[in-house]
Amino acid sequence: MGNMGLKGWVGATGRGTVKGKASGVDGSKYQIVMHWYNVHAQYWAYADSSGNFVSPAMRPGTYTQVLYQDELKVASATNAVVIAAGGSVTSNIASTWSTPGVTLFQIGDWDGQPTGFRNADKQLRMHPSDSRMSSWGPITYTVGSSATSDFPMAIFKGVNDPVTIKFTLTAAQASGAATLRIGTTLAFAGARPSVVINGKAGTVPAAPTAIDSRGVTRGAYRGRGDIYNFAIASGGLVTGSNTVSYSLLLNWSVHPFWQTWTDYDCCRFRIERSFLPLPQLRESPMFLLCIFKSTNGVTDLRCSSLVPLEARLVPSSTFSILCLFFAVTSVHSTVNI
Repeated sequence: MGNMGLKGWVGATGRGTVKGKASGVDGSKYQIVMHWYNVHAQYWAYADSSGNFVSPAMRPGTYTQVLYQDELKVASATNAVVIAAGGSVTSNIASTWSTPGVTLFQIGDWDGQPTGFRNADKQLRMHPSDSRMSSWGPITYTVGSSATSDFPMAIFKGVNDPVTIKFTLTAAQASGAATLRIGTTLAFAGARPSVVINGKAGTVPAAPTAIDSRGVTRGAYRGRGDIYNFAIASGGLVTGSNTVSYSLLLNWSVHPFWQTWTDYDCCRFRIERSFLPLPQLRESPMFLLCIFKSTNGVTDLRCSSLVPLEARLVPSSTFSILCLFFAVTSVHSTVNI
């Protein structure tokens, strides 16, 4: 490139690098990804399985440094990284992501992707309405007997919502308050989850930041990565059979596969990272869903979000799931995510 006479090109001697160690991500299970950006440029690099990394040659400037667990954003450095021509700086970073408490069950994984969910293996090359796609549902997922691949990667309004999840708890697991967490990757038309837990409606979440673009219907699943937490009061869960159902809330309506949708990452429910039915989309992905339970502690859930996914044209609202899980926090503990 340096021999092409490109205007504004910065040669190797005019660039610098940053190296360091990323901690808190299991390198044997997840790809450790580093990202540096400012208003003028951005750079990416993979760390090794131990977290050691070296950036590409970067233009001089001040950059924000971000750490990803595969595609899930797990940390953003407090201090900016300053790159100087011909220089090399060291900047370590640690993941701030955690899933506190005892997990009652989880669907998917916290990796910012819909991998493993139904139709996730076809979504990149097929429209949600393609006849080769497996049925989107609506489905009933039974914890303990259903497979991850039974859970749809995306939810489309009027096509496969509501989604129903059934699970069984012991008396100890059902006692006390809990939190249901749903993680999404991408959404459209303000799509976000609306849940009913054992017949009681959860709080109504605010609409996610709008992304004025199709997603699932054009083979995309990456978006802002929003996480939704639904508080469950003591007595909200019962010994024995429990049921969670959720559908989509939208800002406006359109043709089914074009309408709102959401992709999931993990319940780790990923709500926007899935596909929707055809023209006129509404999408809203989720990537994680869990219940945190505290006997007499306080649970403060502050989650980082993934880059939003986009949706494909499907005639209804949808959202995709990444991962879903229920967790119970330790007694007398305060948890911050």
